[in-house]
Amino acid sequence: MEDRKILTQVYEILKFLSEDEFNKIPIEIIKMIEENKDNNYIWKYNDKIPLKNQNIDRGTVAVLSYININYLLDTEQRKNIEDIILYNEKKAESLKREKYDPNKMFNKYKLNNSNAEININADLAITKTKKDNIIIKIVNKIKRFLQKT
Repeated sequence: MEDRKILTQVYEILKFLSEDEFNKIPIEIIKMIEENKDNNYIWKYNDKIPLKNQNIDRGTVAVLSYININYLLDTEQRKNIEDIILYNEKKAESLKREKYDPNKMFNKYKLNNSNAEININADLAITKTKKDNIIIKIVNKIKRFLQKT
């Protein structure tokens, strides 16, 4: 959804705040929302239906969260929300780390080769190959040539 429609949804929801709560939001923020919202987009907030059950954009939720955390919550509430956000971020990071752990990704796949299990890690191990210098290569070619004749 485009930003202007998101601001329309935000504006419609903010109209349902109490006057005290609404006045906590800086006038510059309210003016910016009013000036940039899409006046052709019609969206109505129904205060009888929970917000999560209404058709709102994720961007709208993000903007409302920002306004809520920065202007409407008291210090203790803000701290609780920040703790919840931090916990959720750590949990998501932990799940990603567990899901994409390279050690687990390669260890769980095993090959069967003539009744012997070979771990993929062993197959993928990087081995250093010894390179002969140019003189040794020439000498070896001469020896092979002489052995054939």
